[in-house]
Amino acid sequence: MYRAFALLTLTACGSSPVAVCAGNHSGTFDGSDIGTMSGTLDEKGKAEITLVGEASGELSNSGSVEDDGTMNLSGFVSVEGTLDLDTCDSSGTWNQSLAGLSGTWSMSLD
Repeated sequence: MYRAFALLTLTACGSSPVAVCAGNHSGTFDGSDIGTMSGTLDEKGKAEITLVGEASGELSNSGSVEDDGTMNLSGFVSVEGTLDLDTCDSSGTWNQSLAGLSGTWSMSLD
C-alpha cells in the first residue's frame, strides 16, 4: 500500500501545470483573414493548432505551451498567446508573414 501511494505522488508531481487544460480546444480568429480554429493540447503541453480561414485556407502548426501558460508556435503561421490555467481559455495573436496576414484569436476547451 505504501509503495503504491509513493508512485502516485511522484507521477502527480511530475505532470505539467497545463495538464488541467488537456483536450480539444476550438475558437475563432480575425484580422486580415477570418475563420475558425481547432487544436489539441496534451498533458505535457504539446499543442497542435489548425486555422481555417476564408482567404488563407487551412494552416496548421504545432509547438508547446509553457508551464505558465505562454505559447509561441512558429512555422508557416505563427501563433502567440496565453492559456489561462484556471479557465482553460486562450487568446493571442497570429501572423502569416508570407501572405501579409495577421490578427487576433481566441479558443476555449470543448
